Amino acid sequence: MLKGMKLLFGLLLCSLFSVAQAVDKTKVEHSYLNESSAQIERVTREQWGLNEIEWGKYQQLMRGIRGSLSVESISPLEVLGIHAEGDKERKKYALAWAKVMREDTEKVLKFQFAYDDAAKQLNGNSQIIDMQKLKQIRDQAKANKPRGLEISDGDRVLLFVRLNDCSRCESKILNIRRQLDNLKKVQLDIYFTDTTKGKDDKKLRDWSQRNGLDRRKLIKGKITLNHDKQLINKYFGFTSSVPIAAILRGNQLLKL
Repeated sequence: MLKGMKLLFGLLLCSLFSVAQAVDKTKVEHSYLNESSAQIERVTREQWGLNEIEWGKYQQLMRGIRGSLSVESISPLEVLGIHAEGDKERKKYALAWAKVMREDTEKVLKFQFAYDDAAKQLNGNSQIIDMQKLKQIRDQAKANKPRGLEISDGDRVLLFVRLNDCSRCESKILNIRRQLDNLKKVQLDIYFTDTTKGKDDKKLRDWSQRNGLDRRKLIKGKITLNHDKQLINKYFGFTSSVPIAAILRGNQLLKL
């Protein structure tokens, strides 16, 4: 019985000793981390030329609205300058920030010059990029690019536009006009989705003059101006938005 109690007491002491060691180890680790963090913070603060009071103010501002409004890379000098309490303090941080930027620019330029010299030494007078070969690759890619649908003689072009407040519509008619310049057997029917017959007829004529439509083709009926009567919905659905252009080729309606 006595022997068993001694064994139990010994195990208990070992357990308590292990717990004490673990606690001490944790304290040491936390102490080391705190010291390391404080050291990093001190080095960073000194790099920006700030004292402890200024650094504390900067951290407090970044925990508030400034941290929410600004990018993460904003410098302590900018934060303190933005929230300066007077012109003198503002100028102080502005000058410090200007010096930092000047020094950084000088370092960047020095490295760029060093890189340029190294690249010249490595490559000599040879071109890194063969411009002739690059042009050949571009030309080949352009040649292999699938061509879009083009208007041909014998086609009937349907163009749905809006009379009012539609600069894209006028750009579309200009584009189609250019395609029709070298074609003689193309019918162009223009449908206005926001006009009323009788009420807006003069406005259609004014629109055609403003957009340079051929008057002779209008007289011959090669170009027609029409008030759309839901034709756009029939062909393209109720959610369609203008401008829309399509080619009626045989029994096919092909959207441009």
